[in-house]
Amino acid sequence: MKSIFNVVTGLFIVCSMFLGIANAQEPATVLAQELTLERKKWEPLKVGMAPGFAPFEFKNDKGEWNGFDVDIAKELATVLGTKLEIVEKKWEDLITALTQREIDVIISGMSITLDRARIVYFSQPYFETGQVVLLLKGKEVNLNQKRLEIGVLTESTGEKIATKEFPEAKIVYFSVEAEIVKALVNQEVKAMVIDKPYADNLVRKDERIEMLPRLLEIEKYAFAIRRGDLDFLFYLNHFIDYLKYTGRYQEICSKWFK
Repeated sequence: MKSIFNVVTGLFIVCSMFLGIANAQEPATVLAQELTLERKKWEPLKVGMAPGFAPFEFKNDKGEWNGFDVDIAKELATVLGTKLEIVEKKWEDLITALTQREIDVIISGMSITLDRARIVYFSQPYFETGQVVLLLKGKEVNLNQKRLEIGVLTESTGEKIATKEFPEAKIVYFSVEAEIVKALVNQEVKAMVIDKPYADNLVRKDERIEMLPRLLEIEKYAFAIRRGDLDFLFYLNHFIDYLKYTGRYQEICSKWFK
């Protein structure tokens, strides 16, 4: 009887453990518990973004911020119970601004890379995409040839992928996506390598430009924070789960990616 009792007791403990784990993984429950996270350092929450990357972050004609990442940042500020301040930076300056404590978090379509992960902490991914090539319609050429100019965003994954995929080409660097598009239309570059969501949005609006069908590389966007802040990192991971669990993530996706 004692051995049977021990087995039953053991099974009860194991089941309780599994139930505890299941409950711990419930996003809404986790977030409710984590809402006690100290937020004294977020008054307001300073989110770094590089504008001009529609549909993720851009400014409308009135100078107001819009986009997928902007809506995500607003949701984060809401659950933290603080105000949101979007801090505008050039793309190549975002990580420096983070490490120098000018901002609290980067939410700006930033792909996870091993090089960046040596400097910042990345949350779990919140968006999956990849890099593509854009050309002017009717201007298809062999991209991997000497002196053929390909435009890329400085310090972007597109820069590294273009260098790897087209080693013979001449890589031309730009600070803003719109500058690459202008150079492409003016035929100052023959092609550009850019994130697919931006390319999709551009091709819908500009009939002069077409996108090659091959996805050069799959990437995942994540939030970036300063190294060492594990509490905030765990919170952000729970926050992403919460958005998806409640359906809010899909609502924001449907708004910007039709």
